[in-house]
Amino acid sequence: MDTQLLDAVQLRLSQREAILANSDFFSRSLAVLEDVGFNHIHCLALGSPTKEFQALYQLAFLKLLVKKFATAQVSVYDPVFDENDAHLLESVLGYRIADVSKDDDASATLYYMPHAPRSVTDKFIATIQPRWILGNDVTVTMGTLGKARFLAEYPTLATLVHVAVKDEKKTVLSDQDGKEAGKSGTSEDEKLHKEKTTDHDHGSSADGFRVAGRRRKRKNVYVEPVLEYDVDSAYFESVVVKRLECSASEAWKDSFSDLALNIIVGKT
Repeated sequence: MDTQLLDAVQLRLSQREAILANSDFFSRSLAVLEDVGFNHIHCLALGSPTKEFQALYQLAFLKLLVKKFATAQVSVYDPVFDENDAHLLESVLGYRIADVSKDDDASATLYYMPHAPRSVTDKFIATIQPRWILGNDVTVTMGTLGKARFLAEYPTLATLVHVAVKDEKKTVLSDQDGKEAGKSGTSEDEKLHKEKTTDHDHGSSADGFRVAGRRRKRKNVYVEPVLEYDVDSAYFESVVVKRLECSASEAWKDSFSDLALNIIVGKT
């Protein structure tokens, strides 16, 4: 154990905690989390706080959450933890180092998973069936993968994203329908413009003669395959994503990019 390193890390941790505590970002985070009924925070995929810049900011955020919500139980886990990390987390901060378990009360646990890999998230959701994930906005987790590959490699996460995106589209369509309801029918000017445009498109001239035009060659159009999501077997029926925007000018921006509270609503 490197005591000199740990002393320096604790000092940097306190500094980052003070900076975050006075930020608008943390205030917005608290507002989003106020209505979440959890009594346990389980932090996963943190990284090494004694070695990594991002992990130390993420740990400072965790400390502030624990103080604010007076959470009695705090667990952390990442296979990369070394002896120095373990001493900092257990002996200094008093957290318990433990991986997730099927026996955990997921309905009362906030899972804090900043920048957790897709593979970890997919297996975690399938096994634990969480209700709240404070981590990457699930709707952007596909990244550069195509939908078919995403579903094949991470079926549970892909199904969750499919449901989340569908819920978002419903909200957008509902808003659009409300706006359209207040509009009147097509005006005469609009009809006249449409008729003129149609005549032009069909190659008609003003004197009634049809103007010959070149036929465009039809290009091969890619048709996306129909994907089968196993929604019926999923434990969830809807997903609400509350995004926590982080300014690109802040020092901690890379630690919390794409952070969101993902509320996973189970089937009744």
